[in-house]
Amino acid sequence: MDRTLNYAMQQHLAAGAQQLLCLQIEDWLEITQPVNVPGTSNVLNWRRKLSAELEQWTGNSAITTYYKA
Repeated sequence: MDRTLNYAMQQHLAAGAQQLLCLQIEDWLEITQPVNVPGTSNVLNWRRKLSAELEQWTGNSAITTYYKA
């Protein structure tokens, strides 16, 4: 899947009549690694950090070009 298809699918979903829509932040940031990968009993589980800080999202032209409020 490329960026155009990814964002087009998200826009299509957002244009629906639903009152609530949840999208993966990882899809916006184009993170290709699995999101929820369980660990073992001696390793912290479910704790992967995002590749970008929240403040960087609004400055990301790839995101702001496709997602305008």
